Amino acid sequence: MALVQCKECGQDVSSQAAVCPHCGAPIQAYALPPYAPPTNYAKGPSKIKSRPDSQLVWAILALFLCMPLGIIPLVYALQVDSLWNEGREVEARLKATKAKSWSKMIIFLAIAFWVLFIVIYVGALAWMISLTTSTY
Repeated sequence: MALVQCKECGQDVSSQAAVCPHCGAPIQAYALPPYAPPTNYAKGPSKIKSRPDSQLVWAILALFLCMPLGIIPLVYALQVDSLWNEGREVEARLKATKAKSWSKMIIFLAIAFWVLFIVIYVGALAWMISLTTSTY
């Protein structure tokens, strides 16, 4: 708090006073300077972070293709939104990445299993048919 002189009566007055307590004249030194935007903010465009995709659709597909292993990506996918809402952005993105990688791996393994199963089934069926046909 600094002291300034009143322009009307010449008495010392606080720079925070709106008027002089001696004569009632307004104190001009107290007037606020014109608004200037702050200069200590980060330069460049603001980066608005978007919510990561929870990969829930792929996790459900993995669950249907391979029930026991499909639970793993489903758990990760269900954690993404709650972590994001809590402000834990890094962990939410990590869980989304884990859900995606587990889903892809399980879907690939399930498709490979079913293709192998069909090939073995058709091969066994052809072998059984070849045994029952007569060669007379």
